[in-house]
Amino acid sequence: MDITRTGQEETVDGVRIVFQLTPGTEAPAEMNFLFPDQRALCLAENATHNMHNILTLRGAVVRDSRIWARYLDEAIEFFDGQYDVAFASHHWPTWGHDNVVQFLGQQRDLYAYMHDQTLRMLNSGLTGPEIAEEMQLPPAVENSWHARGYYGSLSHNVKAIYQRYLGWFNGNVATLWEHPPVELAKRYVDLAGGAEAALAKARTYIDDGDLRFAATLLNHVIFADPSNADAKQTLAGVYDTLGHGSENGTWRNFYLNSAMELRHGENAIALDTTNPEMAMALTTGMLLDSIAVRIDGPRAWDEDLTIDLVLTDENTRHRLTLHNGALTHRETPTPKTPAGLTLTLTKPHLLGILADKGLDDVQVDGDPSLLARLFSYVTEPDKAFSIVTPDDGAPQPLILQTRPPARVPGLRQGGRNGKPYSSSGAITQVGGGELALERLCRGVVAVFEDSELVSALMKVCEVVGCHNLERQLVNGRPAPSDDELPHPGGEVDIEVVRDEHDRAADGR
Repeated sequence: MDITRTGQEETVDGVRIVFQLTPGTEAPAEMNFLFPDQRALCLAENATHNMHNILTLRGAVVRDSRIWARYLDEAIEFFDGQYDVAFASHHWPTWGHDNVVQFLGQQRDLYAYMHDQTLRMLNSGLTGPEIAEEMQLPPAVENSWHARGYYGSLSHNVKAIYQRYLGWFNGNVATLWEHPPVELAKRYVDLAGGAEAALAKARTYIDDGDLRFAATLLNHVIFADPSNADAKQTLAGVYDTLGHGSENGTWRNFYLNSAMELRHGENAIALDTTNPEMAMALTTGMLLDSIAVRIDGPRAWDEDLTIDLVLTDENTRHRLTLHNGALTHRETPTPKTPAGLTLTLTKPHLLGILADKGLDDVQVDGDPSLLARLFSYVTEPDKAFSIVTPDDGAPQPLILQTRPPARVPGLRQGGRNGKPYSSSGAITQVGGGELALERLCRGVVAVFEDSELVSALMKVCEVVGCHNLERQLVNGRPAPSDDELPHPGGEVDIEVVRDEHDRAADGR
């Protein structure tokens, strides 16, 4: 059964239902519906006994509070006089027609007020956090139990509305290209006079009741040195206090879970994503998307393969292309070019392949090794990554300079991976380790005539042991094969982009 319009009436197992479509409110596809014979109105998740989330703290697409308010207003008029009780999917009922109208009106005003006042203030130059500090609800709404921030909060909802319209950047260029958290933390701790001095100052802020800034300062101490047990225990205590004092349930859970991580480390979550009924409910496109977002892009930069999936039970053909580290797919009944591998199968067979059950009963045409090559780049998500402590795998910066410059000639922010590159002058900060070296070399427009730059890169190669790249820089030719030359630092194949010479030279 497809519900496609407001006012549509259907009878399900003898029960009449009248629908109101409300897309883009609490969910992309959402609806209210009336049981006219029972005079009962279901408001789904659109009107509940608390302020809902415009953006969930767990992460989601920002919802549209403007359209949310408009659909609640429409519901007041559309269902008027046809119910004696209203209820929500997760909440208790509201009895009496007039009480429901008052309830819906206050919920409508709640979302409309947050939306409109946020836009009014952002148009006056305030940022999301500033608006969240300034925003105050009308007394009639603020004093209504069903509008309290038990789930959503006024603070994070206002920031979400700002984000929906203006994104993460507040316009202040000091925040445009900041260091990542670990490197930022090290510098702040250094400014504070070291970890002990920063910890002492944090305890002073705690004693003064400023737990918010104490948390910020202690967080820097821990990200600068995750082995600092005193800072962890102190911050855990701050989070305990903030959590126990939170009216908002999700804020409380985040604070207390963060305190637990600081004391005991991250907690692995048992999450089963292999349920066959759930998997069968996903479209083929969704299944392929789930592979694409797990491709290790840097490892697959130089890969180029195509695989066709012919699904006989769906009468569809999907072309998968792995190129430049990106796995894309499209439905194509008659492809213009042949694929390296074609698999003729059913959707259950596809699920079996994704579950590593092999190619039994699957018709294989072409090179079956392409499937293994594709899956060799598929990673598994980390179900227990740290949140309030730095990730162990966070790259450390590598600072190289060919000479101390008064300015950075040739610096251009269009480098690969967001790193700057320069054809003369200084090489600025990039990530560390083997991947960092690869990023450095791929992100720098290396012009052979620039001997200082080549010499700097060769020194990196010598230190890391990447003789492959070093030989390529010396000879200006493709790197030798694995059999020709050892490279204990791992092969890093760099293409020197000669045709960038003129553009790089313009910045000198």
